[in-house]
Amino acid sequence: VPCACIGLDVAQIDEAVSNGSARSWTGSRRVSTADVATLMRSSTMFINYVWAIAPQAVAINEAIIEAFGLPSNTNLYVTNPGLRFDSVPHSDGQDVFIFQCEGRKHWRVW
Repeated sequence: VPCACIGLDVAQIDEAVSNGSARSWTGSRRVSTADVATLMRSSTMFINYVWAIAPQAVAINEAIIEAFGLPSNTNLYVTNPGLRFDSVPHSDGQDVFIFQCEGRKHWRVW
């Protein structure tokens, strides 16, 4: 995984968020791509512009643009199954289409 992320903006969401003891992202930080595999064990990893490492995402972005006439980007969040949370409760400033590829999660949408 780390070598596929070279040159990308990779962020570690604060471990305290993943274990449920924090309610903000203030401890989140950018990380070295070399540290991704180790850090994924204890926190959620966030990668922006996924289409740069997974060209298949381009087709998803293009379909969203064509269907809705809106700009599109693909972000990737990876959380180990043993972690309780991946994010703090929040609202986004843009429309969001969520596609969960694997595992289980309880989503609260409001």
